Amino acid sequence: MSKDQDKHNKLFLFFALTIGVFLACRYLGPELYNTYSVQDDFRQSFFWLWQYYDDTLLKNDFFAEMYKSHVTRLPILNLIFLAIANLKIDLVIFSKYFALLIGILSTVAAYLYFHIISKNKIISLFFCAFMSFLFYSTDHISAAQARSFIWLGLFLYMYLKAINKNFIAALLTFLLLFLSPNTFMLCLAMEGFAMLKEVFDNKKINFKSTLFVSTLVNAFSALFLYKIIFKDIQTQGVGTPFSKLEMQNLPEFLPGGRHPIFGSHFFDGTWFRNEHWGFGYGYHPVSKVVFIGLAVSIIYFIVNKFFVSTKVHKICSVIFLISSSLSLYFLSQLTFPLLYLPSRYIAVPTMVVAVVFIFLFFEQLTNLKSKISNQKLKLVMSLVLPFSFCCIFFAEEKKYIHLRYVSMQEATVKVLQQTPINSLIAGFPMLPDLNSASILAKRKIYVDYERSMAYTKESLKEIRKRNLVAIKMTYATNKEEFLALAQQEGITHFLALRDLYNYRNLQNARYINPYNQFLKQTIIQAKGQFFLAQYLDQIKQQYALIDIASLVNLAS
Repeated sequence: MSKDQDKHNKLFLFFALTIGVFLACRYLGPELYNTYSVQDDFRQSFFWLWQYYDDTLLKNDFFAEMYKSHVTRLPILNLIFLAIANLKIDLVIFSKYFALLIGILSTVAAYLYFHIISKNKIISLFFCAFMSFLFYSTDHISAAQARSFIWLGLFLYMYLKAINKNFIAALLTFLLLFLSPNTFMLCLAMEGFAMLKEVFDNKKINFKSTLFVSTLVNAFSALFLYKIIFKDIQTQGVGTPFSKLEMQNLPEFLPGGRHPIFGSHFFDGTWFRNEHWGFGYGYHPVSKVVFIGLAVSIIYFIVNKFFVSTKVHKICSVIFLISSSLSLYFLSQLTFPLLYLPSRYIAVPTMVVAVVFIFLFFEQLTNLKSKISNQKLKLVMSLVLPFSFCCIFFAEEKKYIHLRYVSMQEATVKVLQQTPINSLIAGFPMLPDLNSASILAKRKIYVDYERSMAYTKESLKEIRKRNLVAIKMTYATNKEEFLALAQQEGITHFLALRDLYNYRNLQNARYINPYNQFLKQTIIQAKGQFFLAQYLDQIKQQYALIDIASLVNLAS
């Protein structure tokens, strides 16, 4: 490579980095300065990390023990958060900058891949920007956790394979085992399909090849890590795991439940909307790009007669990604919950593949343009069409951004933080502030909507009991009943909202299964006599944090 080419490549790489920084700041930037906002999944799963900062925080928290496996099963991620805790960097603030960094690196990795499969650097930059937009149209990167690395991992792996850096690609796959298991599985499967192709091409197995050895090492490393080292660490629960058959009969995991994994079907269209078991179309509106990519890929296959070009080896990884995604999708259904959610293996890969085919199709159009002699038509294709696309894009982009940040009022956070450090706060589980209190106020929560699910029998039994108690307390008919429940469960504070007792809310009271019927019966049996409604009217507050001890003293 000449010095001029090297300089040219570095310049375009800088442009890609600039695009990554611009879009990351555009979408994630507004949240960086909001101290009281946090990403929805991060608040649900990573609140307990405050214990790394101060071991008196969230002490003996039931939910903390449930969610610790989210990091302890990921050694590299665990080390990162340990370092942040030791440096006393605010956890919530760090999660946003962490997501920002992952987003920027993912954009650069996308450009590297597009650049290597095309000679047209302008189109590579254009699709690098479009792919970066897709990152923020899902909630993967903003979650700042294991699944956030899927875009970065896939594009970096495919880039390394495209430039024949097989050993480094294998090393990347190994590192992903300790950082993002789902991405590791996809890369490992791609390594496996590449090995099968090598065997097919050579008509024999080369036991000394880098590909064979690295695939074997990575596979055995995964088995050793999860079957030997982490064999006793459950995901989202402490105790005896449910089997797939048992989970299929639990209302928590069916439509109307907290985590509706099952119950969707391909032929009635519900599979497309299921974000856990299916494709997530509708949940992530940008998923429609997959259907556009499918149509474009069919045209591309016809025109190019199945990639009759010099780029065959460069896009092999895309074919391997399709094979890996489909294989792991069906395998995860058969072995669930061993490989976790099937959607983790199909949602992002299908979007990646779709955009790659659209990219290749656009490149064909560019090649067609070079053969057009009419200068005016060339000008239209070069300037007017891209400009029109950009105008449409910026007019519609907000409809697709899906970062899922939630926030609390500063005053509410400060009120919760003024409670004793060992407080246990309850309330109607659907209250948004209750769902965010653990991570923003660093206080234990009795039960909330966000964490009303579990994959183990003992955990789910406790969660169900707590939900029933929270509903009883919310709609208790007198002070004695309310206080008896609080003292029985060790609840020190209760978050009460007057709007819950308005006629319209009482008539349309809804929660999640299996609690809806109990909720309706509790409201009917109360016959309009609600202690908390009367108490809030008495103290003339619409929203209040009730100190149980003060209420007991007042009663005596």
